[in-house]
Amino acid sequence: MPLNPKLKDWAGRSVWLIGASSGIGRATASALHAAGARVIVSARQADLLDEFARSHPGS
Repeated sequence: MPLNPKLKDWAGRSVWLIGASSGIGRATASALHAAGARVIVSARQADLLDEFARSHPGS
């Protein structure tokens, strides 16, 4: 039995992503948002985070 079983359903789960303003962090945040997760994002580039939040309602 794996210690961290693979999550198949992200709906209703909360996820906090650090470094989500660009690159892999932003792509991961976008994918999890599309899968139904409540995405909390943080990074140093506030303007890019604001853009993400506008284009991903509820994040």
